[in-house]
Amino acid sequence: MMRINQLGRIYSSKFNRQFEVKRLYGEHSAWGFDGEYVSEVITGIITPTSPSDMQVLPEQERYLPTIVVFTKDSLAIGDIVVFNGHDYKVKTKEDWSDYGYFHYLAVRYSETAHPDSGGFDIT
Repeated sequence: MMRINQLGRIYSSKFNRQFEVKRLYGEHSAWGFDGEYVSEVITGIITPTSPSDMQVLPEQERYLPTIVVFTKDSLAIGDIVVFNGHDYKVKTKEDWSDYGYFHYLAVRYSETAHPDSGGFDIT
């Protein structure tokens, strides 16, 4: 299947926008995950998801608000995309860099969720 290089659209002001990405940096240890988010601004395209996009997600995440992100920059699963004042966590990644872009699905991320939750204290 032949694809068209989409890098021109990602750089086109008709389609793209700048948005904040919070990348998770840290390390695992015997005490859990010690990490923090570091913010940066990247350029890309954000669109609503289609029904076929939603089929890629696990069933428990299909009801959450979801966006599609196209960038020339590589993001990691777990990175946070800030869009319209809400945080969206990257859940899927497709590498189409041969055609000028990466394709991601990101679901709305709760402010109470953390990279490593200690769970609940049992009383």
